[in-house]
Amino acid sequence: MPSVINAALGPRFQAVLASAWISKHAAAKYVQDYVRQVQAETKSPGSATREPIAFAPPIQVQVLNVAEGAAYEALDAIDGGEDSLFHARIKQNLVYGVADGVGGWNESGIDPSIFSRTLTAYSADAAQRTFLLHDSDEADPKDIMRRAFAGMRFDAVPAYGSATALVMNLSLATGRLRTAQLGDSTYVVLDSQQRAKFVAAEQQHRFNMPYQLTIPPVDETRKEKGVGAQFFRPRVVPDEGSA
Repeated sequence: MPSVINAALGPRFQAVLASAWISKHAAAKYVQDYVRQVQAETKSPGSATREPIAFAPPIQVQVLNVAEGAAYEALDAIDGGEDSLFHARIKQNLVYGVADGVGGWNESGIDPSIFSRTLTAYSADAAQRTFLLHDSDEADPKDIMRRAFAGMRFDAVPAYGSATALVMNLSLATGRLRTAQLGDSTYVVLDSQQRAKFVAAEQQHRFNMPYQLTIPPVDETRKEKGVGAQFFRPRVVPDEGSA
C-alpha cells in the first residue's frame, strides 16, 4: 500500500539538467583555426570596418526538462575527449555523474577515454538497475559507483587506465542531493542568487595526484584488445524465463 500512495503522489520537485562538453582536441583545433582566421582578417584590406569574427567553439550542449511525463532518454557516455558523463532516471530520482580520464596514460599507448566512457556506461546501467521498493526511495550514489566499477572488473573488459569520478543523485520527491566523489572531480552547490553554499573538497594523495579508479593493463596481449575501441557497455543479462 505505501508504494501505491507514493506513486500516486508523484514527484514534488522538477529539475532541469544542463550538460555541456567539448574535447581538448576539438577545443585546441578550433582555437588554432580561429587565431589563423583572425590574423588573416586583420591583414586584409578594410578589416577595421568589418564585424569581428565570432568566437564560437563547438561545445555540445544538452538541456533536459526532468519532470513527470516529460520525454527522457538516459545517456551513458559522451565523446568528451578523455572525459565522459552520464545521467539516468530511476523512479523519482535523477542520477548523473562524470568520469575524468587521466591523460597520462597516453604516454603508455593507452587511450584513457575508453576507461572513462566505459565507467560512465556501467554507472548508467548500475543506476537503472538499482532496486527501490518505493517510488520515493532515494538511490545511493556510492553504491552505484561501487557496482559500476565492480561490474567492469567482473566482466574483465579491456578498458585500461584510470579516472576520477563523481556520482550524484537528486531526489525529486524530497529535493535532497546525495553525492559520491572520488578524486578531484568536485562540485559546487549554488543558491538562487548564484552564491556558493557548498564547495566539495578535492581528494588527493598529494598535489596533482588525486584518488582514482584504476584498471592497469595486465600484459601486452590483453592491452591490444582495447585498441580502436570506443568504449564498452555492460553485458546484456536476459530476463528470467526468456528463451
